[in-house]
Amino acid sequence: MSFHADPATLFWLPEAGPRWSDRLRQSLVDDPSGRLLRGTCSCQLSTSQLRTAKAAIAAHERGGGALTALRAVRLGLVGAGTLDFLADTLPGTAPRFGLKIDVAPTHYNSIASAAFADPGFDGAVDAVVIMPDAESFKLPGALLDREAHDQAVADALAHLQRIVDALRGRHGCAIVLATVPPRAERIAGTGDRALLGSYGRFVDDLNRGIVDYCAAGSATLWDLDAIAAAIGSRQWRDPVAMHVAKSLFSINLAPLVADRLCATLAPIFGKSRRGLVLDLDNTLWGGVIGDDGLAGINIGQGDAVGEAHLSLQRLALELRRRGVVLTVCSKNDDAVARGPFREHPDMLLREEHFAVFQANWSDKATNLKTIADELALNPDALVFVDDNPAERARVRQQFPEVAVPELPDDPALYASCLAAAGYFEMASLGADDLNRAEAYQNNARRAEIRKTIGDYDQYLQSLDMTLTVSAFDAVGRSRIAQLTNKSNQFNLTTIRRHEDDIRQVEESASHFGLQFRLVDSFGDNGMICVVVLEKKGDTVEIDTWLMSCRVLERGVEQAVLNEILAIASRLGATTVTGRYIPTERNAMVRDHYARLGFEATDDAAAPDGVTWWRIAVENFVPGTVQMQIERRNLP
Repeated sequence: MSFHADPATLFWLPEAGPRWSDRLRQSLVDDPSGRLLRGTCSCQLSTSQLRTAKAAIAAHERGGGALTALRAVRLGLVGAGTLDFLADTLPGTAPRFGLKIDVAPTHYNSIASAAFADPGFDGAVDAVVIMPDAESFKLPGALLDREAHDQAVADALAHLQRIVDALRGRHGCAIVLATVPPRAERIAGTGDRALLGSYGRFVDDLNRGIVDYCAAGSATLWDLDAIAAAIGSRQWRDPVAMHVAKSLFSINLAPLVADRLCATLAPIFGKSRRGLVLDLDNTLWGGVIGDDGLAGINIGQGDAVGEAHLSLQRLALELRRRGVVLTVCSKNDDAVARGPFREHPDMLLREEHFAVFQANWSDKATNLKTIADELALNPDALVFVDDNPAERARVRQQFPEVAVPELPDDPALYASCLAAAGYFEMASLGADDLNRAEAYQNNARRAEIRKTIGDYDQYLQSLDMTLTVSAFDAVGRSRIAQLTNKSNQFNLTTIRRHEDDIRQVEESASHFGLQFRLVDSFGDNGMICVVVLEKKGDTVEIDTWLMSCRVLERGVEQAVLNEILAIASRLGATTVTGRYIPTERNAMVRDHYARLGFEATDDAAAPDGVTWWRIAVENFVPGTVQMQIERRNLP
């Protein structure tokens, strides 16, 4: 396979191949939910092919197709120039990220008008992307004047802040703010960036301010400047497209820009990748451990091939440091496969870095399903890295929702290929995210202990659990919003909320938000449950109840119910009600309320499948749980 890592292309994706349009249409016929569409769109597509995908998706929906396997997002785009090229390529790009994007009508040079003048985007939007340009702002009037330079930067940032506030206030949605790619020409050459009052210095300082503003939680950062730098500013800015079509970037880059925007949007809407599945032979090291033995595999410093494989291990470790869960999927004898991690002195990765270690002679697609089940993750949260094209093709066929980078022949390019794909973009990064990899490994250890302890209550007691319940607060706000957007299986109503929505719950007199954290003898599981209650007269309604699947079967559900009923009693309610809204992913909680002792209401079976449940406060007897409960700032 020839491979050229052109940063202006989607080089980590396989080529579309012949008759791609036929496969596109057939994928929607074979699976109207859109699951197969994810695989069909997970290849290098031209602008023309992306427009074909956009048209096919629109026709499918007009015919009644719901695309339930994809998260629907209506997106507003505002920018300093023409954004039609980006808007055309987003709907065809989005499926490979688990999204179905509908772009609201865009208008030329629309940033200020969308925020302050226009009535909106012809309907509600779930997110607004702001793409400013340096020419939109008043540049410093004089060179070498620090006061004038700093004031120009401050004025530009204040203007952007007013725009963000206005758009958020008008639409109540997520805001994505892009940094500003500079033009290629530098009047003073390389010294331009050091010159106060120059265009280059102004853009640098403006971008630094945008990054700091987003880091404070005011918006989600889309670092377009870094993307342009990776491509090269001369390729990024096409003077003809800029002057004739008023495009902020070269028109031929639209597929790449759409891909990078979808990667930024995916975690906002709960579609982030969280697990990295790694092959071993000729992937993490050179050679075949079963044939070459420990001394024969190529790994370590002083050899170009060995150092190339080390670079992939180094990247995997950095991803783990950011909370990405590492697993092994290898066709090997288990003991042989573990040998290098235990005994080879040059290995960076060690056995303890992996949450699941699947080394056997089963089909890799089968092992991938086992890995997903053990991690309590859906396959669409996984990235599968394997040097063997046949194995990659097999996994793509079985699991079109799994990300499978098309690795090049040269291992020197493995790490750059995986990094360039941007599979693990994060809207925000908190303490719970950093601890995620360790949490999944601890879950595996808990499973091992459970096998050795026959009595279930004894097993729960051995975990020495402490559940902390507290009201929503500013510290947990980001994580709460993240959970409401990514939790699909144990989620009774699947109501999505952004940080502003969480803040409104905190400030509401009729709503009560609860966050639950679990610690046990193996470590801190972080925030594992979110509940939103609404007081309606003498009834407390459970608006939201979601939980991490990692803590199921430990009695947490009963403990949470005990707290809900205690709060309802303190609020003077006589009844607690809840509803189950079915989705393609949350069938596991269909009988949740029935198992906890709720009774179905008379109108329980609504035409849309929604069921309603209730329980009397005065008749409720708290269930026994094998954990300590700590309460903080509760109503």
